[in-house]
Amino acid sequence: MRQRRRPPLKRRIFRWFGTAIFATAVLVGSVSRRATCDGPTLALALVPLLAVVWVASGMIARRLSRPAFELARVAGELGSGNLSARTALRRCGPAIDDEFVVMHRAFDEMAERLEAQLRAQKELLAAVSHELRTPLARMRLLVEMGRDGVPRPTTFDELEREVIEIDALVGDLLANSRLDFHVLQRAPLDASDVARMSLIRAGISPALLRTTGPLPLAGDEGLLLRALANLLRNAQEHGGGLDVFIVEAKDGVVRLMAEDRGPGLPVGDASALFEPFAQKSEGATKGTLGLGLALVKRIAEAHGGRVFAEPALPRGARVGFELPMA
Repeated sequence: MRQRRRPPLKRRIFRWFGTAIFATAVLVGSVSRRATCDGPTLALALVPLLAVVWVASGMIARRLSRPAFELARVAGELGSGNLSARTALRRCGPAIDDEFVVMHRAFDEMAERLEAQLRAQKELLAAVSHELRTPLARMRLLVEMGRDGVPRPTTFDELEREVIEIDALVGDLLANSRLDFHVLQRAPLDASDVARMSLIRAGISPALLRTTGPLPLAGDEGLLLRALANLLRNAQEHGGGLDVFIVEAKDGVVRLMAEDRGPGLPVGDASALFEPFAQKSEGATKGTLGLGLALVKRIAEAHGGRVFAEPALPRGARVGFELPMA
């Protein structure tokens, strides 16, 4: 059943106090006419009336102040670190003003988002700390081998690979932080030009790009290049190498996807690939996928798009994202 819309709070307060004043005036006039001119008698007659008005005022004040007090209590608990604190407005009484209901609901939703975001940041920090230990340990081992007089021709190449891995992880973290603070610098772009630039930056031949021509979109060029770089790195490291990079328009969206030559998608839910530090598929080297595809998902969603992973024929996988055309 549809609820009847109630008038604004200030109008209801005005009616409450107006009614109280009107009723007080009527009662005082009635008592004054019936009472004698004796002062004490009139005072004794007005005592019950004043008591009723006093109690009614107290009830109104309690009704108005309790929701605000509840908000202040929860805000204090959140400030002291108790992120699970929520308002108890529904237990304050059966008749709560609509404005307070909306305000408390918005406050609780904000607290839930804050708790979820901080929990995700803690999990991300723990995972990143764990991922950084592996390349740092390998670098330490290579340095110790050099000090012990056991140099190898590939030592500097291996050190460079570890530095590149750490640099890529730090870049992903910086891009992730930009998304946390909603720092997007949208500008008119051509999807084909952005894809070609990402191939050149990754040291891959632009001849692998397959596109239908200029495809306009609006987005943050730096973040989109980061997303495409992560797609290419995923295809090179975990997909057996890049086979073709496709940019196409379909149903009003631009699809950018990397098609690899690997064993295909893992058994089960392919969306798990886009979770932070997801486990590699069967048959691949043990480890995790890092932040790469998870960051691709966040960048795509920040631009109003979505990610996808689908099998490619006759083998391999097609992983990418789609964005609305400008």
